[in-house]
Amino acid sequence: MSTPQQIQANQANAKKSTGPRSAEGKAVSARNAFTHGLSATPESLFANSPALAEEFRAFAAALRADYGPQVAALEPLFDRMVFAQFQLKRAQSYETRAEIDMMNDFGNPELEKRWMRFAQMRLRLSREAAAAQKDYHALKTYFAHCEAVQESHRTRAQADRQFQNAFGPDPLLAQTNPKRMDDLFDRFQEALAGMIPPRK
Repeated sequence: MSTPQQIQANQANAKKSTGPRSAEGKAVSARNAFTHGLSATPESLFANSPALAEEFRAFAAALRADYGPQVAALEPLFDRMVFAQFQLKRAQSYETRAEIDMMNDFGNPELEKRWMRFAQMRLRLSREAAAAQKDYHALKTYFAHCEAVQESHRTRAQADRQFQNAFGPDPLLAQTNPKRMDDLFDRFQEALAGMIPPRK
């Protein structure tokens, strides 16, 4: 057990080691534990590796050109999906290199553990990427459906106005029965096609 004098000396020595104080020193210290970054957040990953940040921007731009969101509400899910796909791609690369190293030095337990660790990370990131992609496409489909419904309502309202302008007010328009509205719309379509004469 430490004596009071030893405890006091340890405390005094600890005060002398405060770590880096400058911004540059703190930035270097923050990267001490950074290795592959497969478990990092976007902020910490790109802060520790500007090269990866540039690679990610190019990767995200390519995906946005093909799958980019049409509404701002989808942006967070799109960003999540892109980052998950980016990390999965990196994990696959790490796993492949680890497997090659393991095969070149077959029987080395350290290399086997390294390969297994990257394989597990790749499996976890694969699940995360699949879930992110599923959520993004589900919400994107929902917004597309909402837009289609709104466009259908706008088209129907325009058709109703055209009907009233062409044939005068119709008592069916005052009804809320959907079946009657459907009958009205069908009759209007038939009238436009010349199948029945316009109502006097």
